[in-house]
Amino acid sequence: SGIKKVIYAVADPNPMASGGANALREAGIDVIHQKSELLEFAQRGWLYRIRHGRPLITAKIAITLDGKIAASDGSSKWITSDAAREDVQNLRAEVGAVITSTATYLADNPSLLPRVAGAPTPLRVVMGNRELSAPGFHQVASHNFAELVDYLNTEGVNHALVEAGGTFLTALLNGDLIDELIIYQAPKILGSGTPWVENLGISTLSDAIELECMNTTQIGNDIKTHYRIVRK
Repeated sequence: SGIKKVIYAVADPNPMASGGANALREAGIDVIHQKSELLEFAQRGWLYRIRHGRPLITAKIAITLDGKIAASDGSSKWITSDAAREDVQNLRAEVGAVITSTATYLADNPSLLPRVAGAPTPLRVVMGNRELSAPGFHQVASHNFAELVDYLNTEGVNHALVEAGGTFLTALLNGDLIDELIIYQAPKILGSGTPWVENLGISTLSDAIELECMNTTQIGNDIKTHYRIVRK
């Protein structure tokens, strides 16, 4: 073919693809690994699934300044601004599946579709035992997260986004199944209401779940912060 040089940015962790760079070098081609954190971030879902055997799972949460996802009367629309909600559409457009709970589906009847022109439609998954009619959704009728992971793996999902309430998010945290948190924080204070996370059984500071802040941006008056869970 006449190719003299190959430059690659992300090493392939799949054992089925190992040895490609060496094969090119042995054929006399100059091969350079020029690491790119930007491209590795863009491909992190696929890289995670190859390395860990399940999709990367990101939870999206919209909260007040004091950590509430709904007021004491149950009202939650809308905590964040139009601009922040538009940004969520981009998150949905970037993942292979969007997951919610039966409780959230019955309370909010969300479409979970990305309102982005030309965006692919992610799998829409609702999890829980309660019977419901959810056209366009696949229901994992279980509280066993292994069944959820099996379904996502069967469908070849690399990256899944969770949009649900505190009970479901707490269960995922207790199951060590949240890898990233994206928090949209509105400059509002309620003082009472529904928290985004419930009792995790943590009684001492040394056992706290630690997070790494990857980036923070201002969207209108809201603050969007992207965290990665630090596993000890």
